[in-house]
Amino acid sequence: MKTAILCFPYISETDRGIQYPTGLYKIATFCKNDYKVIVLDQRIHPNIVHTISKIIKDNDNVLCLGLSVMTGDQIISAINISKEMHKLVKIVWGGLHPTILPRQVIENDFVDFAIIGEGEEAFLNLLKYLDKQNVNKQLFLSKNNNNLKHNYINNINNVAFIDFDKYPVFKDYFVKRDGFKRAFTLETSRGCPHNCFFCHNSVHKSPYRFMSAKKVIEIINSLTMNYEFDGLIFQEDNFFANKRRVMGILNYLKNRGNIGWKANSRIDYFLKFFNDQEFMENLIQSGCKVLQFGIESGSKKILEMINKRININDVIDINKRLSNYPVSIRYNFIIGFPKETDKDLADTFKLMKKLSKDNQNVEPPFLNIYTPYPGTQLYNEALRCGFKEPNKLEEWSKFIWNKASADWLSEESKKYLQKKSKEHWEASKYLK
Repeated sequence: MKTAILCFPYISETDRGIQYPTGLYKIATFCKNDYKVIVLDQRIHPNIVHTISKIIKDNDNVLCLGLSVMTGDQIISAINISKEMHKLVKIVWGGLHPTILPRQVIENDFVDFAIIGEGEEAFLNLLKYLDKQNVNKQLFLSKNNNNLKHNYINNINNVAFIDFDKYPVFKDYFVKRDGFKRAFTLETSRGCPHNCFFCHNSVHKSPYRFMSAKKVIEIINSLTMNYEFDGLIFQEDNFFANKRRVMGILNYLKNRGNIGWKANSRIDYFLKFFNDQEFMENLIQSGCKVLQFGIESGSKKILEMINKRININDVIDINKRLSNYPVSIRYNFIIGFPKETDKDLADTFKLMKKLSKDNQNVEPPFLNIYTPYPGTQLYNEALRCGFKEPNKLEEWSKFIWNKASADWLSEESKKYLQKKSKEHWEASKYLK
């Protein structure tokens, strides 16, 4: 059986913990019946070039090396690996950054193919192509192919999750976080049914899809048979988008009684949930420990500009009502938006302070700094405000969640925003 390698390059935010590279293991499981797929993580295998070289030497026919790459300093890690390995094997980039800037990625001398969007079907399609098999449609981008198709799997219930027998989980992926001693991340849905103008989900508008409660329960059962852990992190954009599905998962977790969990949600969903006493009781009895909500700004003007479609008064009301439940609440805010004034910024800090005052369960919030993503509707506004678009792949490595890169900000403003972001990160209970 011919071989492929998948690699998660090093990312410097190690203080965030080593999160399980779910996407790579899903791709490997999807391809396992046709090809031998080896998954590596540079955070766990620091001598990654030597490790990859040895795999290529020990296997007769390695078809390609796939790298999962996010915008930010992971780009530099991926470029360094690509440079070293390019003479030995075909190089494929996938993940968030190739999805939003496929042209610039494929123009790099050390990248042969790029995958736009989800990787399972596209990577298998690429392996068959490299294996000189016929493919009905090309689901990847090459230097001589103008196809920019965005890949997504319509029914993720029909796709195997992860074969934990074939791909055992390293102990490093069970992380102390969110009040749990050993937490593990799961992805049970993809996409988001909303259209916030700053978010990368809005670039290709792939539909929101989710695994059924039955399938999620099967995955959790498989994990519990092989590993000990006390927390599940539903690492997805909007865990609560389908209430019926969530109810099935909550009922199961309530009956298990030995696993806590944390998830992300839009806060306006809870306006409806509060009226469903059974739902709220199951939420608590199922072991919900942390709920995380994206508010983004305390300024009505900014919320309208980014198409967040939430009301600040509703946020205040929901937060007060959540204070009646024994669940930690964490809010996400973003600062440094185009056209954000001192008053807008003051309104955000004012709202953050009020939410903490009204609800003793509110944790120190995340305070991210806006990153302009090409293809989003807010990106054009960033360009109008003076944002200088990087011309080279390497230049995107400077764009990190807590570093101000916006050209419309003065150096003094950048330092201030970074200082405030760092203060909130250090106060966060995320890894505690």
